[in-house]
Amino acid sequence: HEERRFTDLKNRALYWGIEPVAFREILPVISKENHKIFHNLNKLCILMFLLLALCSFAPHFEAFIGQHRFMFVLFAILSVIMKFVSDYISSRTLTFAFPLCYILLGILLAFGIVLSPAVTEGASSTVFLVILFSIPLVITDLPARVSIFMISAGAIYILSFFLNKTSSLYERDILSVVVLLGVSIVTGFYVQEVKIRQLILLKKVERERDTDGLTRLLSKEAGTRDIKEFMQHNPAMPATFVIFDLDNFKGINDTY
Repeated sequence: HEERRFTDLKNRALYWGIEPVAFREILPVISKENHKIFHNLNKLCILMFLLLALCSFAPHFEAFIGQHRFMFVLFAILSVIMKFVSDYISSRTLTFAFPLCYILLGILLAFGIVLSPAVTEGASSTVFLVILFSIPLVITDLPARVSIFMISAGAIYILSFFLNKTSSLYERDILSVVVLLGVSIVTGFYVQEVKIRQLILLKKVERERDTDGLTRLLSKEAGTRDIKEFMQHNPAMPATFVIFDLDNFKGINDTY
């Protein structure tokens, strides 16, 4: 009983009322969605960092951000490396879609941390706070995991400027992070739960569409589609395809 109670408590905390079995069932769909988001966000990061690096050469911006050109180039290189790593991994499996998304968001948050004091000494990191708030709207994952990631990022931010900022500005930043974290976590729990429940409902509808009501087996069209998707996303994974026939099964199927 104690073990079951502990398991129920863990599931409530981690899955936030979502059935673990149902979540694991839609995990491939979530991985695919996160992979698409990572791909688009990664392109945006490369473009943004390169644009900032180019703007640092312009006369109007050179005095403002020219001395921090190396930082923009460094983050652009990191984003390009992430793209190559993602392309290499995704050609074999989508299992690493979650960590790749979190790593890219971590790069963006790191950029947000250093951007404001790098550009305007003593200013609060507004970019970091905006990125922190947008995390639940970007990634799809269990609410608890998203919240732990945001809390960790907020703690790193607070510690990183402990010795670099004036006490008044530091206290203001702490207040901003705490308030925004609270709003982001509450928003994130609601958004993630809605997105996951919608995917679960969609999976249920697709299952009813693609399976036979009596045998619960895939239809020919659905089976062909799933086999093609498996071969496309797992070209290096060994697999076996078996075909067998039951003689006179039609009579049994029609009778019973």
